[in-house]
Amino acid sequence: LDRQIAYAPKWSLTGLIRQEFEIGTAGTFAVQMNARYTSSQFLGVSNAAVLREGGYLLANARISYKLPDTDLEIAGYVNNLGDIRYRVLAFDTSAFFGNVENQFGRPREW
Repeated sequence: LDRQIAYAPKWSLTGLIRQEFEIGTAGTFAVQMNARYTSSQFLGVSNAAVLREGGYLLANARISYKLPDTDLEIAGYVNNLGDIRYRVLAFDTSAFFGNVENQFGRPREW
């Protein structure tokens, strides 16, 4: 058979960068960004065109401030910075009901 394995992209790359800044005796400020690239993949074993999900890049960002001499940290984040719409699950019911059931990944959130 000449089919690709379902949910198995050819490429999946992940990266993270983080920089911390000491603010004298006032604590630590940090900036962090991570990203994940997933190449195209099929969301079903039939490899039907309606089950092909194109490649996408998800990026997230986080800033934080850690108080000195304590474990207390205040942070803010944004996940899915680009508000990318991507499917994580699909079920082809077109032969029976004429549609494809899709479940999408999480949208931008903070």
